[in-house]
Amino acid sequence: SAVVSTPTGTSALTDCGLIPALLNTMGMDTERVIQQLLSDTSSCSLEELRRVRALIRFVMAQAVQILEGAVVTHNNALTAFHDLKGVEVLTTRLSQEILSTKASSSDDVPQLETSDAMDVDPPAGGDVLQQVQTSTDELKIRSSQRVLLFSIVTCLTVVFHQESTSSTITTPSGGVQLRKKELTEAVIEIMDGVNSYGGNLASLVATLLSDVMNSDPHVVHYVQSSGIAKSFIDMVLGKKVVGVDGAETYEPVLPPVPELIMAIPNVISALAL
Repeated sequence: SAVVSTPTGTSALTDCGLIPALLNTMGMDTERVIQQLLSDTSSCSLEELRRVRALIRFVMAQAVQILEGAVVTHNNALTAFHDLKGVEVLTTRLSQEILSTKASSSDDVPQLETSDAMDVDPPAGGDVLQQVQTSTDELKIRSSQRVLLFSIVTCLTVVFHQESTSSTITTPSGGVQLRKKELTEAVIEIMDGVNSYGGNLASLVATLLSDVMNSDPHVVHYVQSSGIAKSFIDMVLGKKVVGVDGAETYEPVLPPVPELIMAIPNVISALAL
């Protein structure tokens, strides 16, 4: 990551095939890699499998962070990223991780009371949860999943911003990408599960939405009709609660994260375009 922070370093690594290597890392089949690393998975404990999955996610997260630094530093890296359909690779991995999160929420995994920080998986407990569940509706987000999701959404936000400010790169806009089913469902899922995914990730999604809508106002209608706007408003208003007297009130679900609070007005303003 230190090398790609300089234009000369990024240029040299891009010429050597850095971008394809990083995208191949993001697109690899996790289960197949586990089979290659562990000759006999049937004899491995659940804790060991979780540890290997966590390590693979951290490798992917590091690859995304290097990719982000490369596309910011060097235009040729951004061009190569688009030529290799990098946005599709990232959104596919984002969708897969969210589906994996929803599937693993039914597992019986020990709960730890921790904060919304981006810390690593505790070594003694394997790939355990980072956030205690307060209701049966909340998902179990592992710290390795949280780090990877955070890295992917950050990279997508940076890429969409680079597209909107660059006059030399002609690629599908962020609005075109947002209209795709995988990214739409991922955005809705994160905002609907803000208590589980955390305020930091939700703030990144809100920033992505405001940037995309401001750079391509034609996508605002899609945001409203697809359910993205509804999920955002529901996140801001909170959970509707009906009292014993029949009166309806809203129970706040918005995490007290400064970045998320500051991003909300930007999204509301963009929705009014």
